[in-house]
Amino acid sequence: MSNTKLLHADLAPAAAAKPKDAKSLALGMRRQRILSFAEAAANAKIAHRRRSRINGNYHQGRDEMGLLVETADLDSLRVRVSKWCVVMSFHREDHGRLHSHGRDLEHDVKAGRIPKKAVWVKSHIIAAVRTCKHIRQNYQGEVGRIDAMLEPLDMANAEMVAISGKPDDAALDNVVKCLRAFKASLADREVVVLAEIATAQVDRTIDSFQRLKTLPENKRGFHLKAVCADFTALRNRVGLWRFKQIGGLMDFSEWRENSLRIKRDEWLERQLIRFAEDPVLACRLICGSSGKHLVISKAEEELGKRSNAKIDAPQFDEAGKKMTRTKQKAFRKEAREKRKEAWDGFMAYLDQMRASFVVDGRDREGIKEFMARLDRGIIINDGKRHDVLYGQYDRFITRLNEGDRPSANRELGILKTFIEASSPRYIIDELRINPDPYLAPVLTELEAAVESCGRYGKAKADNEGATAESHLIEAKSRFIRAREMLIDKTSPQASLPFED
Repeated sequence: MSNTKLLHADLAPAAAAKPKDAKSLALGMRRQRILSFAEAAANAKIAHRRRSRINGNYHQGRDEMGLLVETADLDSLRVRVSKWCVVMSFHREDHGRLHSHGRDLEHDVKAGRIPKKAVWVKSHIIAAVRTCKHIRQNYQGEVGRIDAMLEPLDMANAEMVAISGKPDDAALDNVVKCLRAFKASLADREVVVLAEIATAQVDRTIDSFQRLKTLPENKRGFHLKAVCADFTALRNRVGLWRFKQIGGLMDFSEWRENSLRIKRDEWLERQLIRFAEDPVLACRLICGSSGKHLVISKAEEELGKRSNAKIDAPQFDEAGKKMTRTKQKAFRKEAREKRKEAWDGFMAYLDQMRASFVVDGRDREGIKEFMARLDRGIIINDGKRHDVLYGQYDRFITRLNEGDRPSANRELGILKTFIEASSPRYIIDELRINPDPYLAPVLTELEAAVESCGRYGKAKADNEGATAESHLIEAKSRFIRAREMLIDKTSPQASLPFED
């Protein structure tokens, strides 16, 4: 049964009637848990709404169906936007500070005082909306996964409660087996409430049942209630405590998503205006810069040749293993020299291609400091047009010179986004991934426009002037139509009611 069905189930009879058997008792436990999540989610919405209005951060956003909804402004949500570039801050649990001397882990987690560290992430505005959407959907899925994990514990707990007085060894062994299986399911969890708090409580509960087993059967009933209290504490830590966290995190991510979606649609409309005014520009953006793409292709090929950016020694085949050590040493030296020469040549090529990543009229003075601040979510509005494409290319080369391949690969991915950010083809590819339903007609028109641009390029290459012109006119009309569809789907609606 889905969470939605549970939330809409008629719970009044179950709450009023006392369970008579383990099955009905376990179902009551599950219903109570799902209701606790609904309460946590509702409390999070109320708290976020009240805080945004008190602080003056109230703002209107747009949900995935295109409807106006309540949210907060992006600055209060730790999001910075500059054209298509979005820098978002994510707070992750700081396990180092969490385990510092003198901290009461359970008390801190229950009170919501979990030390966190901020990590700033840079992405395209379309991808940023999708990221927030994925986070929200993942949290929704986690609620279902936790519920499924706890179902066997509900039944085991209910069976112990239903037993009156004398649980035998077989019943206790079944409970311990269930608890150990549950502990194994927590092995890959990272959040502290599951990885540590719940795991420690599982161990305490297992110990309680094992101690209970050492008692004579006629004395077990007296201690069973206290042991079942450990069981309930375990289910609460996995369910209620984590659900309270998820409720707040899910609502915060949804607010980000809805606020960013407004900015994304505004940016998309500006691009459609550009393409409609100058469809030749759209065609050039679709084709891309051959020089830039060649650099990207060579970089991906070169970085794929070795496990790290340093010069590694060759491995011998069967014939090479039969050579003398002197010959093997000479072979290795020669191979290392050739690889170093190739690597140096590649780095020299990257340096020579810097001019291809220079944008005319943009300021490159102090670009490293500008990029470093951008990484921390600081956007400098000094009136200058900073050459961030050149800055990103320089950063990629710097990471290669430092021998840091993971960072170099990450910077290369960002560089590719910088190159393709405004291309109609790139926009289509990004919007296709987990698309918002209300953009479907816009996407259809945009795809038709890109196809017309492709036909224009082919006709122009074949010197078919009249045919090329007709395709260009078709592309222009499609871009205009795409913008009209976007305006129609995102036209202002009635203001949201101010509710307490």
